[in-house]
Amino acid sequence: MEADSRIHLRRALAALSWASALYLLLRVCAFYLAIGDTRRHHLESAAFLFLLLMLPLVLMRRPPDDRPQAATSAPRFRPVLTGVGLVAASLIFYRALLSVGLLADDYVIVDAAREGRITVWRELFRPVIFLVWRPLVTLTGLPAPLLHAVNIILHGVNAAVVGLLAHRLLRGRWSGLAAGVLFLWIPSGLEAVAWASGLQDVLMTTFVLLFLVFATSEQQAWTSRGLAIAALIAGLLTKETAIAAPLLAAIIGAGARTSEARRRIWLMTAVSFVSVAVFLAIRFAVLPLPASYGPDLTRYGVKELLVRPFATLLVPLRDEELHWAPVLPIGLIAVVVLGLRVAAGRWDGVAVGFKVAVIGAAMVLAAVGPVLSYFYIDADLFGSRYLYLAQAGWVLALVAVLETVTDGRRVVFLPVLGILLGGWIAAGTLHIALWTEAARARDKLLAAAGATIPNCSSWAVYGLPASDRGVPLFVNGFPEAARQELPGRIRVAPATLDPGECRLTWNGERFVRD
Repeated sequence: MEADSRIHLRRALAALSWASALYLLLRVCAFYLAIGDTRRHHLESAAFLFLLLMLPLVLMRRPPDDRPQAATSAPRFRPVLTGVGLVAASLIFYRALLSVGLLADDYVIVDAAREGRITVWRELFRPVIFLVWRPLVTLTGLPAPLLHAVNIILHGVNAAVVGLLAHRLLRGRWSGLAAGVLFLWIPSGLEAVAWASGLQDVLMTTFVLLFLVFATSEQQAWTSRGLAIAALIAGLLTKETAIAAPLLAAIIGAGARTSEARRRIWLMTAVSFVSVAVFLAIRFAVLPLPASYGPDLTRYGVKELLVRPFATLLVPLRDEELHWAPVLPIGLIAVVVLGLRVAAGRWDGVAVGFKVAVIGAAMVLAAVGPVLSYFYIDADLFGSRYLYLAQAGWVLALVAVLETVTDGRRVVFLPVLGILLGGWIAAGTLHIALWTEAARARDKLLAAAGATIPNCSSWAVYGLPASDRGVPLFVNGFPEAARQELPGRIRVAPATLDPGECRLTWNGERFVRD
């Protein structure tokens, strides 16, 4: 009788779960096709309802008695060969970025690196980027292509390391390669790759991913543990958000296949938490916390930290693209929602795919958590660099869902993967074009500055565009960029003029001297 009741309850939950999935997709269609009064908060509510009904469906399913034991070996994964292939693919796909040049913060950091400094903004101590850029800047008088090449190559390396993690966790034939190519082409993190200053996010992610590889290694050697701590410290000196690394390792450890592996990973996690605590104690004793950074988030800010990462990773498109081609976000969401629902019907609470999907989702939240009040992504995806590390968790979750839905069969898995990648590659191509267009806008602006009569020793500049369709232009860096065009002291001035300053105002076409 109890078994019959359980079966009936699960069938009812299955029906409700399907209904919630269809309701969510109807809301999605209404939102992107501008039918009715559907708003973003309606989508969020429908998504929460879908997940709320899906989770008990999974947990109520009992593991089959004849389930095979966890495999002790997996199909061979060649990380070096895969890495070479992904780096080559990264250089081919992102090659247009090599000609973008410097933008905004790039000018400031290049000047600091050239002078041998290891920081610019006192509250943000990130010396590794200066140590990397200084030899590159001194090698050539035109460092921009080299700086972009470093980002593009590291992006390929990161894709390969994500593939290695996916292979370890899922052990499927296609797990590693699928995760690698998904990470390589997901357009949500393009800002970090395209912007030379994004090296802070790209290289920090490299170190964090290497930390995770060493910390979750099956090898007991002290070498792996030492390399893990070294990678962690390097990540912390690259960007402070690397403090998420120990939590990411703990999340992966929670899904370990054996109690011995779990114990080993959590021991390494404890050591890494202590290392982070010591690092933060030293750092805050020397440098202050930025005044604008803090945990005093509003209710809306907390909601953004919980929802916006998944919303952007799910639909990594700009608002202009959403209105121009609404079928694209609808298709991307449908693939994930229907895939999740089908997978939920096959998962139980101890299924590897379910564990990895939960691990991936938790990694997304853990990766963006340290950003706190700084976290913001606008309609043009400006700020999406904050999601670069989080992409690793999202990709792991996607591969777990795809493998469950297709049962790992190549004839089904590869076409579904291809559909998802097709949408991402199309979006990524459009976004790369925006960066090359922004570079032309920068050149036009600097040429206009050079056409100004240089008979002032001090300039106050007004009306500079901070960004162009989501691409940073002169949030910072105009004085350093225009130094040759406007001899003398240059100040980007939203305030009143100082005595003796000449005023220049950008009107969108040229500088007007007042």
